[in-house]
Amino acid sequence: MRRTKSPHPWKLTSLIGGVILAGGIAAFVPVSTSAATHSRLKAAQMTCGAEGTPLEYFGGSVNVLGENSYADVFAGSLISECGSRLTVAIVPSAPDSRAFLNAVAALDTGNLPYTVRDVSKSWATLAELTNTLASVSWTEQKAAGLAIQGFGPDPSTDTVVVTLEAPAAQDLAAVDSEANELGLSHPAVTAATYPSLAAQVLTALYGGRFSVAPAYGAPLSLFANHFGS
Repeated sequence: MRRTKSPHPWKLTSLIGGVILAGGIAAFVPVSTSAATHSRLKAAQMTCGAEGTPLEYFGGSVNVLGENSYADVFAGSLISECGSRLTVAIVPSAPDSRAFLNAVAALDTGNLPYTVRDVSKSWATLAELTNTLASVSWTEQKAAGLAIQGFGPDPSTDTVVVTLEAPAAQDLAAVDSEANELGLSHPAVTAATYPSLAAQVLTALYGGRFSVAPAYGAPLSLFANHFGS
């Protein structure tokens, strides 16, 4: 059975420091289980004082608009600094990008602070890859030497980011065997080289792009979004 980890408030260290998400998150679990994820994140948001603010509601409206009408453009949203500014990520090369930005501007009836961030992959694209990994059983993951703790889309790096557990000896041996079978060139497998090799194996097995959090079991630093209610 695939193991998942309950989500928690995340920081976006690679893009904007000290953030919480506008509408919640859909990571560590299949994107289709967003309602439960949303409820847990809502409780966490209250500790930051962002619950129920005009900016949060605006972010939620942007989320719904992006998912339902501009899936090729929309790449996620987040609220920085416990509610001071909304950042909306888009794929600028998508044909409807200008229309989406106009629609977002029309939603901003309160002249709320928001900025736009250009990325390369839409939320829908990375969510599809997330669900591909979510469909792989825990047994299959472990057989490939992948000691996965959690995972989720990160449009800021154009990857699905995976956080790993510290590998046991059998995980190191299994990922080495899997990499060799896949024809991947790699150094000797140790606890230090395991994360980068795991990312290579994930990409080779499931397509798309994966990256690995820098520390074992560390909270992920993701740019993610959720569309629940």
